[in-house]
Amino acid sequence: MDIDTNARAVIGDNQAPEETPRERFERESRDLQAEVSAWLNEHNGIQSKKDADEAGELIRRAVTLRTRADEARGDDSGPHYSKWKAINKDWNDGPIARAKRCEAELDTPMKLWLKAEKDRIAKEAAEAQRAAEEAQKAAEAQAEKAFEAYDNAQNGMGEGNTLAELEKAEQAKQDAEAAAERAEHLANKKAKARGGAGRSVFLRTETKVVMDMPANFPPGVQAIALGKMLPFIVSALGVNGLDALRAEIGRLAQLAYKKTGDVPPGCKTIEVESIR
Repeated sequence: MDIDTNARAVIGDNQAPEETPRERFERESRDLQAEVSAWLNEHNGIQSKKDADEAGELIRRAVTLRTRADEARGDDSGPHYSKWKAINKDWNDGPIARAKRCEAELDTPMKLWLKAEKDRIAKEAAEAQRAAEEAQKAAEAQAEKAFEAYDNAQNGMGEGNTLAELEKAEQAKQDAEAAAERAEHLANKKAKARGGAGRSVFLRTETKVVMDMPANFPPGVQAIALGKMLPFIVSALGVNGLDALRAEIGRLAQLAYKKTGDVPPGCKTIEVESIR
């Protein structure tokens, strides 16, 4: 005997299970879509008042179905959305907010220490660089003495200890290399503190562009200044920057037109028709 594996089937009853709102609107929308497709296949556009009335009825049914489905969607998702907002608020106002406050409270003293540490390292690096330069000069001078002692020994002049001078030159060379390595290390060293989990806390400097214009400047003056910026921005960012700029200015122009009824310079109005 076959066993119905439908979890929603009612045992001992031949009636079909009741549709959920989502299933009902899925069925109604598919039925309407099939009806509209059939109507369009049977008609070559709208040729008469009768055709227009039939199409208008289908449009009205589609609008009504969309409105009802959207309301049902809100009923279905509303509790989840409310719960989602409550969960986010609980997290954002609780542990996340407290963690941010901890960061903010430690931000100033950490910046002060990191800046002082950066200055200390810079001073130490400068001293190391001077020491490296002096060590290099000493190594060069010792190398000259070693070469001179070698030449004298070869020519039978002087009784200097050539081997000792060569050893001194080699040691001076090693000292100069070590000093140069230390100077390079300090030049690349960053001020940082241990951050835990193998990460460090350090001071990062980044350059940000801000408008060099007080917000209380007269609107006309600000508009002129903004106008001077646009050619540079478009030139630097190319087509993508221009498209983004056009979209944003178009949005603001629409808001200005709705508020004043006046068409902004460089714009025009077009009639966009839609069925209501």
